[in-house]
Amino acid sequence: MKTLRDILIGTILGALCAFGGVWGYDRYHQYQQEQQEAALQKEQARRHHRDSLMQIRQAQEQQERAENRKEIEQRVVMKFLKEFYDDVIFDDDYPSDKYKQYLTAHCLKKLKDAYRMDCPDGNCLAWWLFRPSGQDLDMESMEKHFRVTPEDDNWYRVHFVSNGATEFKYVKILVDGNIIHIDDVK
Repeated sequence: MKTLRDILIGTILGALCAFGGVWGYDRYHQYQQEQQEAALQKEQARRHHRDSLMQIRQAQEQQERAENRKEIEQRVVMKFLKEFYDDVIFDDDYPSDKYKQYLTAHCLKKLKDAYRMDCPDGNCLAWWLFRPSGQDLDMESMEKHFRVTPEDDNWYRVHFVSNGATEFKYVKILVDGNIIHIDDVK
C-alpha cells in the first residue's frame, strides 16, 4: 500500500510538475509574443510619427519655397515698375510705345479708350493714367519719393509725392513665366 501510495503521489507530483512546466513554458511563449507585438507596434508608431514629421517638414519647406518664389517675383515686379515709371513717366523723351508689349489686352483697351484727343492712327495710349492727377506735377519730387509696394491679388501700390501732396496709383501685374504684363491701373 505504501508503495502504491508513493507511486500515486509521485505520479501526481510528476504530472503537476509536467503540467506546471508546460503551462509555464506556454506563458513564457505568450509573454515573448506579446513583447514582440508590442515592439512591432512601437516601431510602427515610430515609423508613422517619423513619416508624419517628414510630411509636415516637406509641407513647411514647400510653403517656404512658395513664399520665397512669391517674394522674388514681387522684387522683380517692383524693379520692372520702377524701370517702367523711370522710362515712361519721369522721362518725357522716352518712346513709351516700347512698353506696349507689356500691356494686356484689357490694359491696352483701357489706355486707348481714355485717350480722348486727336489720334492720327487710332493707336494712341493714355500713359498719363499711370501718373498722379494734377496739372503742375513736381517730377523731381515724384521721382525722389517714388515707391512701389506689393498689395493683394497681384496689385502694386505706386506712391508719389508731388508739391507736398501724397498720391497713390494701383497697378495690377500678371506674371506669365518670366514675362511681366501690366493688366490694369487705377
